[in-house]
Amino acid sequence: MRNVFTSFVFLSVTLFCRAQEPVMQVASWGFSAAVGEEDDLREAAMLTSITNELLGRNARIAVINRKIDELVDKEREEQMNAEYIRGRIAKQGTAMGGTHQLAGFVNSCSISEQRTRNSNGTENITYQASVTFEVMLIDQATGQNVGGSRSYTVTGGSGLFGAGPDGALATANKRAKRKIANWLMTVLPSDLKILKVTDSTGKGVPTRLMVKGGSDIGMGKGEDLIIVEYEMLDGVPIESTIAELNVTEVKAASSECKVRKGGSELKAKRDAKAELKILFKPDND
Repeated sequence: MRNVFTSFVFLSVTLFCRAQEPVMQVASWGFSAAVGEEDDLREAAMLTSITNELLGRNARIAVINRKIDELVDKEREEQMNAEYIRGRIAKQGTAMGGTHQLAGFVNSCSISEQRTRNSNGTENITYQASVTFEVMLIDQATGQNVGGSRSYTVTGGSGLFGAGPDGALATANKRAKRKIANWLMTVLPSDLKILKVTDSTGKGVPTRLMVKGGSDIGMGKGEDLIIVEYEMLDGVPIESTIAELNVTEVKAASSECKVRKGGSELKAKRDAKAELKILFKPDND
């Protein structure tokens, strides 16, 4: 009987561990710079750090990070065409043991200075940062981009209170983080989903929701979210916004949300078992 009990405990623990195992092994190559300028290389390292932080919040994937000191080595600074780079990434991903390989490229990073003279003779100096980058997730088995590579341009200003060029770049990177976070939630398994409707109208239209994902994924009170539906039309992914949410309470692993817009359409899509995803509402650049 003792052996049977021991076997049962072992089986239960094994099944529990398997249930907790990540469903994907993502090798993070990091970002490289299209040119070897110091600002571009520093921005590549920053976007790599942002991406790895976001990847680390996803319990459904295992992240294999490339060493930071490899991000700016000589081979990454060379002018290499996209096909050659993708080939290198695929080989590196296989060597690192990942089922998928995540990589990015900083195409440009610039900060401009703007001066305006006041009527009293003083001068205001503000800065505007602009970063253009590309991200991709490569399936090691097929060599294909999952969902296609995506290119983004984000901007940020220093404002009138002396934030300086670093402040402008920090604002741009905050917007970059939001775009990367949303992109990751579209190409990787995501736990951010509706857990239940906590309040609704007499006709069953949801007015409040509980979603999975709280402080464990960096959710904040007052955060604006969107619910989108994805369709594939002739090989082209089409994204349609169904509803808008506002986070009213954040717990460790869940959040309470108010449905601000689109409750009726959300009900119809849920009744139809449509494939829906929750994303952070993009900032206006």
